[in-house]
Amino acid sequence: MEMSKAKAENRPLPKRFYAAAHYAAHADGFAILLDGKNIRTPQQKLLHTTAEALAQQITAEWAAQGEFIDTDTMPLTRLLNIALDRIIIDRDALLKDIAGYCETDLLFYRAPPSTVIPAKAGIHLEQQKQMDSSFRWNDGLAELQVQHFDPVLARMQKEYGISFVLTDGLIPVAQPAATLQKLSEIFAAASDHALAALSLMVPILGSALLVLAVWKKFLSIDEALVAARLDESVQEAQWGAAPEATEKWDAKCRDAKAAEFFLFHH
Repeated sequence: MEMSKAKAENRPLPKRFYAAAHYAAHADGFAILLDGKNIRTPQQKLLHTTAEALAQQITAEWAAQGEFIDTDTMPLTRLLNIALDRIIIDRDALLKDIAGYCETDLLFYRAPPSTVIPAKAGIHLEQQKQMDSSFRWNDGLAELQVQHFDPVLARMQKEYGISFVLTDGLIPVAQPAATLQKLSEIFAAASDHALAALSLMVPILGSALLVLAVWKKFLSIDEALVAARLDESVQEAQWGAAPEATEKWDAKCRDAKAAEFFLFHH
């Protein structure tokens, strides 16, 4: 999900203007209130939900704000705004974006098999060690992909009768038309609230199939997040993690987990 408009434009965050946040029963479920006044979406719709658990968590997001309001720390509020305002307008575009991930899903592309490289004259010992290390990395990643990806694909085949084409190359491979059609139908059947969550989760995980597995409860969100970052995790285990990359991933995990909560509470 995009960062707040203020941050994107490098503008100061708005100051907190309310003392207390709470929610109250409403004809359409539960409305979120600030100092007893209704909150409105950007399109001036009442910010409300039929799920009390979601109302509680959104209220907590507002209550947790400090001197300034940082919407980047309010993923559930942002998702509810999207569900109420944007999905009815942007549904086709969001489904098209998800379909693009289905065509080139992370789960289809695997680490190439390693090859034993014999010692060669003129290659320094340290260079040989680096080459060997690279191939061990490939082997480790390939094993993890089999462990985390294959059960998801097998479950999809069992549940929906679809098949997939896998590759260890960089050139995109075409998936069966029947598979893409079935996946499109599944995502198109999502409610507005569900699609808001799904459209956030897919780019974070880089995989429509991992998100589908979470949606249909084949995987937990934590399992899906691990599977989505196998490549980076293997590299970090070998070379160490960059603090900035870790911070960015932590923020994505927060948003993905919020989206998973939103998906099942609306």
